[in-house]
Amino acid sequence: MPPKKRRGRFNRYVPQDEERYLVSDLRADGFTQNEIADRLNISPKTLRLYHRHDLLAGDRMKEHGVMKMLRSNDQETQLLGRMWYDAMQAVDFNASNMAAEWLIHRIRDKTR
Repeated sequence: MPPKKRRGRFNRYVPQDEERYLVSDLRADGFTQNEIADRLNISPKTLRLYHRHDLLAGDRMKEHGVMKMLRSNDQETQLLGRMWYDAMQAVDFNASNMAAEWLIHRIRDKTR
């Protein structure tokens, strides 16, 4: 009898702890799901399937960072926090929007 052929996938994706932290951090920094998937060399569908909780954790970290900025004593940091909050409410970050991209980079530089 010939050997049975294996069905299904040979190389199943198994997320590592380092990748989980990376996904959360990148999402908190404002990266889109497509950008994160490209960085991990996986499809966006695989990213959503295996890293759903990490993506949500990154979103919560981003919101927490904005709240921290709003409570800051530095007026410039408060202003950036307000701008970020307004941008989160008004802009779809999956679309390429130059003003949103400028704001994201400005806040990244300020919070590091």
